[in-house]
Amino acid sequence: MSLRKACSVLGVSRSQMYYQRICPSEKDMSDATLMNKIQDIYPMHPFQGYKRITHDLNDCGYGVPHKRVYRWMQLMKLQTMDPRKNLIKRRLADSVYPHFLKQYLPQKVHDFWCVDITYIKTIRGRYRLV
Repeated sequence: MSLRKACSVLGVSRSQMYYQRICPSEKDMSDATLMNKIQDIYPMHPFQGYKRITHDLNDCGYGVPHKRVYRWMQLMKLQTMDPRKNLIKRRLADSVYPHFLKQYLPQKVHDFWCVDITYIKTIRGRYRLV
């Protein structure tokens, strides 16, 4: 019996005859098992997104598509923690002023002034003390 005839008898298209599952173990795995595995991976790496968690699952041999992992993470309300900007580093556009007291010593009164601003909280609001 030819392949065309066998497909017509079974009611299956010929393209499905050549289709091979990429991950045969996916059928055996239940959704709950894989969701538990995601919940095990997430606390160890909360900064990883769904694609990196998919790679971790694939490295363990689960073979899950990244769209499914994305959908499960939304269902479980797992969000990645974005690393914050390093605010300690100064921007290159900022000006750097030299410390004048190291280079020039004050010779007379009012050569150098210093200003300090303090914020004071009160019942009526915040006040600035200069």
